[in-house]
Parts: sequence; C-alpha cells; structure tokens
Amino acid sequence: MQFLIWCAVVAVASASFSCRDAGTQAGDEQRISIIIPPFVNTTVAGNRDDYDYLSIGIADELSNRLAYSDRFDVIDPALLVEKITLRQLVGGAKDEKALVDAFLGLKAEYAVMGTVSLSVDRNVLTLSARALRTADRKTMAEATETGEASEWNHLRGLLASRLAAKLGVKLSGTALRQLAEADTREFAAFRENYIGKLYYYKSLEAGINKKEDDVRKFKQLSLLHYSKAIARDVNYQTVRKNYVQLFDFKKLLSTKEEKSARIQGRLNEMTIFGIANQADANRHIAEWAAKNQVLIKSMINGLPDEYRLEIQGHTDSAGSPALAAARAKQVYDALRGVGVFDFKMTHKGYGSLKRIPWIHPGDKSNNRVTFAIVSVIK
Repeated sequence: MQFLIWCAVVAVASASFSCRDAGTQAGDEQRISIIIPPFVNTTVAGNRDDYDYLSIGIADELSNRLAYSDRFDVIDPALLVEKITLRQLVGGAKDEKALVDAFLGLKAEYAVMGTVSLSVDRNVLTLSARALRTADRKTMAEATETGEASEWNHLRGLLASRLAAKLGVKLSGTALRQLAEADTREFAAFRENYIGKLYYYKSLEAGINKKEDDVRKFKQLSLLHYSKAIARDVNYQTVRKNYVQLFDFKKLLSTKEEKSARIQGRLNEMTIFGIANQADANRHIAEWAAKNQVLIKSMINGLPDEYRLEIQGHTDSAGSPALAAARAKQVYDALRGVGVFDFKMTHKGYGSLKRIPWIHPGDKSNNRVTFAIVSVIK
C-alpha cells in the first residue's frame, strides 16, 4: 500500500504544530499522538444498531491512513474498551468529558471525532467530523459531507479535505488525488469487514469481563465476517490487518510491549505480494523498500533491545523452503540498503507452511513476504 498523505493528517498536524508550540515549524520531525474513535452512529432506522459498522469503519479507515505517517503515533481505539463501555465507544459517550478523559489516559494529544448517519430509504450517507485538542477540549475545525453510501471512500476524502481547508492548509494536486485512493471501493466488503471489527471489540470487552464463552463466540462471528469481506475483495488490505489483529491483540502491560504491538499492527499491512518470479521479486522489493524506508527505519531501528524484526518468506504449495528463504534474504538486504540496522533484523524461509488460510494452497498470492516482531529472550 502506498505511503498516503491524508489531508486529515495535514489538517491535524497544522493545528497541533501551531497550537502546541509557537516556535515549532511544520517541517519539524516532532511526533504527536492522535486517536480516532468510532464515529457516533446517528442513523434513524428501525434498528440503529444494524449500522454501527459505519461508525467503526469510517474512523478505522482514517486511522489506517494516519498510521503510515512518520509524524504521528496513532493510538488503537481498541484500548478504549478498557476505559469505557463498548456502547460508549461505538455510540459516543453521553458525557464527552468522560471520552476525552479516556483519550488523555492513553496520552492522545489530538482526536478526530465525528458522526455518521445513513438515510436507509435513500441510501444517503452523511459524515461530520471535527479536529479536537484534548488538553483543553478545543475544537480546531469542523466539516460535513453527504452522498451515496457506496461513495463512502470519496466522502471520507472530501471530509478530510474540508477540514484541511478550514485550518488553512493548502493541498497539492498529488495530495488531493491521493484522497480518492483506498484499499477497496467495494461497499459490501467494507460492511462485512466492520461488522467483523464490531465483534472483535465485543470479544475484547468480554475478555475484560472474564466471560470466556462470549470471547470465543464473538471471535468466531468476527472471523466469519472477515472471511466474507475477503471473499468479496481479495485485495482489501485493511481486512487482512483486522483478521490478524483478532489473533495478535493482547493486553498491553508495558510501554515496550505497547510499542512492539503498535509496530506489528503497521507491519501487518505491509506484506509484499506479487513476487511469483525473480523479476517481479527484484522490482517489487526495491519499490517497497524505497517507498517505506522512512517508516521502516523509524519503527525497526527504534525497537526495544529485546525485540527483532523477523522477515518471513513464503511460497505457494509448489514452492520450496529455499525459494522462500531467498525472498526473505532479498528483503533483508533491501532494508539494510536503506539504513535499517542489520542487528535489528533476522530472516527466515517458511516455504508453504504458512499459507494464507482463506485462499487455495496453489494460489500465487501465497508467494509473499511478511513481517513479525519477535522477542530474542527465550
């Protein structure tokens, strides 16, 4: 996936740098923390809960864009489940102070909060958002967009663009074009993905409440909907990330664990596909390393001492462990070439042992390279 410059990032950056420190310039590399909780679902329908996936999905897709910025630390809204109820998280806390206090508890300096509403009879979607500074709960900008539900991604881009304009941020033609890009334009896949995400949140809340039967039930329901989303759109990278997160998420016990979990979340989206033959491998790996070098360097070189990046090579059922190992080594060499420390990385070929579970063993999508944060402490 491309390194996307979302106007929402630029907009919040403008607000944060101008308000945080009068002497800070937009070109500085100071990082700030931001959170985008699920939008408040204001849909008026027979059963409004049926549309909670919209409140989660719009916010999560924006968060995914911000996560690629080397200027922002994007906080996973799932961590809010430990601080407020799921109904508050998805529906919006009745007392906004309680929600902002939860943001502050996670050390979020800025938030993008919003509402989403679907006119069911006309299939019209309305998105509204505001950029909020958490320290004093000051609203920095507000914007609203309305259009057909199938144009959710376009509306999201327009919303971010309008926020940027209200903050006086000028956007290049390239940035404006990037606003229209997304993992998927298939609304049915988007819907299934975020119904799955809603069940994921329910599994977390059940775990906190020590209801193990409900944990298992909600995980199974989550997997069911993720599988449907993948079947509808095999190129939808965000649903792949959500699928993996269902298994990877653990209660974060320390700053080091939180950092490694956050990095793993970003790496889950950075699988390298399209390397079925050597020519493809050389081209794709070089392009990937060049495009992601700033983000990769900042993440991996800054890992705590007890963690390493494991570069994992994979093949389809016709491939060999040696071929998988060679692909992993290619990526290792490419990352060394752009400045990642060699002692922070290892590489390993898994052959066809870790095929993608939802596709045929012989499918060429299994020819890929994935990444994992591993502990070197036995």
